[in-house]
Parts: sequence; structure tokens; C-alpha cells
Amino acid sequence: MDPERFTFRAFFLLLSAPSALDIDHHWTPQVRMRLEARGYRYSDIFGMHTLGAAFARITEVTGMPIHDTRNLSGHGADSLKMLIDSCYADTPLAELARMRGRGYAPANAARYDSALMQEVAHLYEEDLGLYQISSGRGGINVLGGMQ
Repeated sequence: MDPERFTFRAFFLLLSAPSALDIDHHWTPQVRMRLEARGYRYSDIFGMHTLGAAFARITEVTGMPIHDTRNLSGHGADSLKMLIDSCYADTPLAELARMRGRGYAPANAARYDSALMQEVAHLYEEDLGLYQISSGRGGINVLGGMQ
């Protein structure tokens, strides 16, 4: 993989290969993890954009405080200016890293065009169904949480 040529779109094309979604647990659809079969039940479902509410709920339910360390680990985007000026699906990873170093990153919506959005929706169709049922609003706005 050459970071000067590898793109977000290329990453999702790799994920469409047989068994690729199971290579890394971050990519595996939530429904494949079968958490309820392992004794966990979903009591709350949160979207990635509402992690603050998720952290507060986990603390409320378990008494265990959650510390958001995304800004310390480089996973946070709060300090970055989100770009919405074009589609960045075909921008090489190395260029995205340079942009991040200058304080910019594509907004989530700017990482997809309609073709890539359809591919992602197909790859994660089962999760989208779970999220839609769980959200009660029919939107793609939730992520599995457990108690």
C-alpha cells in the first residue's frame, strides 16, 4: 500500500473482498459480534457524533467515569477545520495526513460520493438495519452500546 496513492475509496474496495470485514474488529459489523449471545444486552445505542452523551450514560449506569482522550491520542477532530468544499474519497492518505498536519480534514460527508456511499451501505447493510430499528427515527445515526 502506497500512502501517496491509497485512498478512502480504495480502502472500502478492499473491505468488499471476502472475509475482509473480519480482519480487524474496528471494521467488523456490529451484528457479527453477537454481543447478546455473549451475555451483553444492548441497553443504549449512541451515534459516534454523540459520544459525550454515551460517556455520561456509561458513567451513570456503571459508576465508572469515562475520560475522552481523543485529543491526546490524535483521534479527535475537534481542533481541525472540517472541509466540505469537495469530495475527498479519492484523495491519497498521504495528502489527507498533510492536510491534518495543517489543521484541516474532510468532514464525514465529504469523504463519500454517491457511489461510495452505496458501497458502504451495502457492506454494512445489516448494521444499518439494526441502527434504523434502534434509533426509531430511520436515520443512520447510532452505534451499538452495551450495558
